[in-house]
Amino acid sequence: MSGERESLSIEERVANQSDLDTLTCSICLSLITAPVKQCVSGHLGCEACLDHVAKTTGTCPQCRTPILNGGLSRSLVAAHMLASIKIHCENQFRYSNEQKKWVKDARGCQEIVTVETSNDHKLICKYNLLKCPHQGCNVEVLKDDMTSHLVQCKYQSREKISCPFGTDICKFIGTKTEIDQHILNQLSDHLQVNNQRIDDKFNSLQQEFTKSIESIKESYNQQSDSLESQMQSLKQTFQSKLDRYKNSIMIDTDEKFRKYKDKTNEMIKHTTVHSEWVIENFGEKYKSKADQDSDDFKMGGFDWYISSYMDSEDDDTGQLGFYVFLHNNPGKLVKMCFTLEVVFSRSQRYSQRVTGFYNYQGIGKGYDIDPKPYLKGLQDNDSVTVRFKGFVASINDDPRKK
Repeated sequence: MSGERESLSIEERVANQSDLDTLTCSICLSLITAPVKQCVSGHLGCEACLDHVAKTTGTCPQCRTPILNGGLSRSLVAAHMLASIKIHCENQFRYSNEQKKWVKDARGCQEIVTVETSNDHKLICKYNLLKCPHQGCNVEVLKDDMTSHLVQCKYQSREKISCPFGTDICKFIGTKTEIDQHILNQLSDHLQVNNQRIDDKFNSLQQEFTKSIESIKESYNQQSDSLESQMQSLKQTFQSKLDRYKNSIMIDTDEKFRKYKDKTNEMIKHTTVHSEWVIENFGEKYKSKADQDSDDFKMGGFDWYISSYMDSEDDDTGQLGFYVFLHNNPGKLVKMCFTLEVVFSRSQRYSQRVTGFYNYQGIGKGYDIDPKPYLKGLQDNDSVTVRFKGFVASINDDPRKK
């Protein structure tokens, strides 16, 4: 990237020019930044801009009203308008080296969000670009295309290494990436072959021991007293050799198994999972206060599901809730990070990022929202879509589970 490239501004992303005209700061001539302040006449500006003017001129730059000593106040209405401005996803733009500016890309993300929900959308946008992790490669590709790029990237390490289980068990040779994938695919088979070789070696040692005992019995049949001593000594020697060999093999095998088991579990634990749940006839179910549960989905080695709680308007709270639950927790303390986006058929969507700990008590994590602005005009047969994206950050034993 060029060091002279300017960042994509929020003004360039505004979908409606009239919104930009209404909420432009008269001092810095840019979109007002929160918190928003106003003079007694209602003229708006950035807090930093108006505070600076108050210290220098002491009057509003538009109406010349004094703004010192409490002449400025917060504008909650303008702050709400600012948070609700419709803007294009930043992934709809690309930088043109020829024009030296950001231009819209018809192949980019076409989603229009608000200033308030922009960061949440950015977390789940499928058009996010990721930089290749290989040293020397500056290519940026879509997340979904990263796997295919890594396979053909000319900067990936080409050093060939052997399978860590040894050439007597596996002859596979490849790059580190290929070896990792090979281990994931063949770990069970390699352990089975390794265990069989250990059994064969034990049987061979046992046969050697038996033959030696028989030979001693035959050679020293007349020397029973000394024979017993020699037999015992020989038995102890062979048993010691057998134990040492067994221990060395088992320690090596256990270490290999633990290493790749930990690596496999770590890969599974941190893998980001997407799940989508469509609630049919949502309007009818909301009116009847019929709570709903999604089907289970897998993440981090656990079963999860999403619940919606339907509280009608005559309840004490009147809230509509969406929560994620861990199904049948086996006594673990699980930390999970996720974004839950709810898309209503006839209104805007709502999204919130949540980080929570799950223990043996089975308490769900999520949020409640006021249903009125989202269910306005909702028909009985309209559906609602709940989109989940998250990953398991850590798994530990729950100290409170005895």
